[in-house]
Amino acid sequence: MKWFNDDPGPSPLGVAPDQLQDHESAYISQLVDIYGERAGSKFENPAAVLQDARWGTHLRDQRTRYFDAAEFDRYYRDSTPPDYLSTFKDEVYHGVSDVYTESNGDGLDRVTRVLSQAATIQASGVLRRHARVQVKQGTCHHFANEGRLPWK
Repeated sequence: MKWFNDDPGPSPLGVAPDQLQDHESAYISQLVDIYGERAGSKFENPAAVLQDARWGTHLRDQRTRYFDAAEFDRYYRDSTPPDYLSTFKDEVYHGVSDVYTESNGDGLDRVTRVLSQAATIQASGVLRRHARVQVKQGTCHHFANEGRLPWK
């Protein structure tokens, strides 16, 4: 079947469930460690981070981004040719990989720099107009979760 650059429209927004999901445990545990490094004391678990006045909001924002990217993946995986989504992910990866490699600060500095860079990436093709900032940033959390660009 030929798609002829059909635009399936924007993906639904992702919704981060209240309870942490098993499939997000890798990047979440990396962030928990990074928050502890920055705070100067280890957090026992993600729930402790979520209760923290400074880091709780930050972690909730990261989960929102992660689930926005997951919904984007699901939607376009099912409504576009496979190369559209893989091209998008490759563009995000190559758009942030140098910043990831060159980050000299602590882990949170790396996360902040990479996510800031991801926000500026202009994807190509049909997905360009639908790749919201949160999706591009959440894709970086998926890279961390998969071990492609781990935060720690």
